[in-house]
Parts: sequence; structure tokens; C-alpha cells
Amino acid sequence: VRSSSMLEDAMFEPFAGIYTTKMIPNNQLDEDTRFKRLLEAVKFVYASTFFKKAKDYINAVGKNSKDEKMAVIIQEVVGSRYGKRYYPEISGVARSYNYYSFGKSKPEDGVINLALGLGKTIVDGGVSWTYTPSFPSVSPPFVSLKAMLDNTQRDFWSVNMEKPFMYDPVNEAEYLIKSDINDAEEDNTLDYVCSTYDVSSERIKPGVGFKGPRVLNFNPILDINFIPLNNLLKKLLKVSEEALGAPVEIEFAMTINKNGKLSPRFGFLQVRPMV
Repeated sequence: VRSSSMLEDAMFEPFAGIYTTKMIPNNQLDEDTRFKRLLEAVKFVYASTFFKKAKDYINAVGKNSKDEKMAVIIQEVVGSRYGKRYYPEISGVARSYNYYSFGKSKPEDGVINLALGLGKTIVDGGVSWTYTPSFPSVSPPFVSLKAMLDNTQRDFWSVNMEKPFMYDPVNEAEYLIKSDINDAEEDNTLDYVCSTYDVSSERIKPGVGFKGPRVLNFNPILDINFIPLNNLLKKLLKVSEEALGAPVEIEFAMTINKNGKLSPRFGFLQVRPMV
């Protein structure tokens, strides 16, 4: 349950991340309780326009709260269920312009952040994998292999499919849980997003076929190209930029079905202009 407001989509002062988003499991046994939880989430998102964070930002950009009009979107959470956890194998944010380009990349090449689990990891400024779509196999500029191992994603967010820890309708993360990367390995969701540090050769090797420290570098997809995710993101960035007439930021999530019964599923969640 998320906001969609006039000021959020403004070309020059977008309000991305200012208002709240509430992910709910929608798994209560009776429909009345399920509907009540949905209403609480809608009210919570509307109420966030009056929170101090939103009011301070409105004042900072010289806007008036009277200029704001908000709708609330009810949107499917892209993911799959693994026991008590529901989450996508990949979530990400892609930008068509990169103010902090590195290596051979140029600012107009853009930048993409990928993470395991819900996109809250990226939105909250947590550890994610950063790369340039023009050079998907090039790692971020770590000073050493140890630095890469020390700065890889170690935990992830998912929707809690069991009873919530505490009834707290004004808590944005009421139905979310943070889990260790070892839990994802038990869920068998690391195959396409992870590499392993081989101590004997002191190299990072794709996949999880042997023991060693895990590195979430998405190498099986970005380098080996098991799934053409990067090509899709490049096309989406180009089309979105042409449509809005400005650099854009998009949010997406993806599930990967390993047993062959279903194809990988890509969810294009949102697009907005960059400042």
C-alpha cells in the first residue's frame, strides 16, 4: 500500500521516500480482519502527509501543503513464499544518470543497485551491489578483495507470513522481518545472485556449489547472463527517459523459479524523474 501524489511526481522536487509505504501479508484467516488491516494501511499512508518528515521537506523545497493531492495505490508485492518469509530474489533501483560514475563509465551510462529481498534494503541506504549497465561485469571500486567481502549484503527484508510480533499499525515495518543471508541459503534463493570466495585460490567464483564466504554480486546474471536482466533494464531506462523527457529512476523486483515450472518474473514497480 503506497502513496501516489502530485508532489511525488513533480519534475523538480519529487517527494520520493517522504511518505510511508506499508507491506501487508493479506493472510489473515477471516476477510473482515484482512479488510481492517488494509484500511489501517491506507489510513497510515494518508496520515504520513502530516508527519514531521513530510512537513519539514515541504517547507525545505518551498511548497505549500495545499498544493498536495494524494492517491493510494494497492499493489502486489512481487515475490515468492519461503516458509514464514515472502520476498523477491532480486529487487533494485536503476537510474539513467549517475552523478558518481567510476571506472570507464560516464554519468549518462546510469547506475543500478541490486539487493536480495525487498527493496527496503536499498531505499534505507543499506548494503547493495552497485554497477553500471554499460559494464555489468565490472565490480564496484573496492580497494581489496577483503573490502568486498566485508561490504557484501549480509541480511535482507521479507514480508512476515506468520503472526506479527506486535500489533502496531503506525509502524511501517509492522509486517516485515530482517533475516540473515544464511536463511536465504536455506530457502535456496542464492543460486542466481551469489558467488563464493574460494580460500584456496583466493578468487571469487560464481554460484554456491562449494563452501566459503558468500558474496552477493549477482555474477550469474550480470556476467554469465543466465537471465538477460541487464538488457531489459537498459531498455526500460531508455524508454522511460524518452517518455518523461528527463533522467529517470525506476524501481523493480524479480522472482526466479529454479524448478523450471515458471519463467523468471519481472515486476516494473515505479518510475519517476530524477533531480
